[in-house]
Amino acid sequence: MFKSIQFALRNSNTIRSSSRLLNNNNNGYLSGVNRFFTTEPNTADIKVPTTLIMELRKKSDAPLTDCKVALQNCELNVERAVKWLLEKGKARANKLQNRVSAEGIISVQVNNDTKSAVILEINSETDFVSRGETFRTLAKLITTSSLNNVSTIGKKSSVGCVPELEIDQIKSNKVVFGEDGEMTIDEALIRTISKLRENLILRRAAVIEPSNKSNVIVSGYAHDPQGTREIGRLGSIVKIEYEGECNDIAALKTLADQLAVHIVGVSPTVVGIQDIPQEMLDECAKNKKHPGSLYNEHCLLEQSFISSSDGDSVKQHIEKLAKKLNCTITVKGFKRYEVGQGIEKKVENYADEVMGKINASK
Repeated sequence: MFKSIQFALRNSNTIRSSSRLLNNNNNGYLSGVNRFFTTEPNTADIKVPTTLIMELRKKSDAPLTDCKVALQNCELNVERAVKWLLEKGKARANKLQNRVSAEGIISVQVNNDTKSAVILEINSETDFVSRGETFRTLAKLITTSSLNNVSTIGKKSSVGCVPELEIDQIKSNKVVFGEDGEMTIDEALIRTISKLRENLILRRAAVIEPSNKSNVIVSGYAHDPQGTREIGRLGSIVKIEYEGECNDIAALKTLADQLAVHIVGVSPTVVGIQDIPQEMLDECAKNKKHPGSLYNEHCLLEQSFISSSDGDSVKQHIEKLAKKLNCTITVKGFKRYEVGQGIEKKVENYADEVMGKINASK
């Protein structure tokens, strides 16, 4: 029997032919040999040139070990390996999607030429990832794409002039990502998930749409200790309009910038008293509370303006500035985001959490 097995290993092609014949005669001996002994190469044994690994790494931004495995599974074909990594990334993304992502960043961009702005929130599982350059570069890329393609992205209904954007339509837009050229934002997300091994979610986005009016001023602010105004854990965008012959446009731009900072710091939810939802007023009356407390908490115009040296409210400050500039000034709308707002973070056993991440990365 031992000699027969040696013969079988030396003549695998003959074995496969013979095994089919013997199977037809209900003889399982050689078919068993064919099942347990094969001369087909193991992909893990394929030697991969370092140059190919580095080329794939440059194209996909995937970890070196993943690049090697991809090339081994694709017969050292780089283009096939790129597609293989994408499919692997999709599988990993699906595996991670039930994990809570309550960390992340708010990204803000303003286009002064078109008088438009975008604010969005993208989430990660850990603060460590959200502070990394890979994650932040992705966020900026998505924000820029959304701002440039705002006319093609669907909008959800919204109070005021700052509607929410349809996330699925943002994801379908194409961007130039890394060294691999053009791809959809969804594909860029998948590749980044595969690299960082965390559940990344493009959660929400809102826009101040472009305007051809000359009397519109837009500003945005993201709170970041480094002072970039574009990336942070809190952010806002705001739109104001003026009527009349303003004698100092720079002062209006300063006001818009100050309002964006105030909105981040004081967190109003509506512009004025008339914008407070009726159900909120009804709840206040039910609890026999004076609506003044609602005004101070929720209404931008009624709050003490953090940039006023005289202790004026936002409304009072705007009225004084308008008189000085010989025009009328109106706050048309704003949007404020805070990372993880409304997300319930599940508290887990630390050891279980670590093991869960290890298993998910396999």
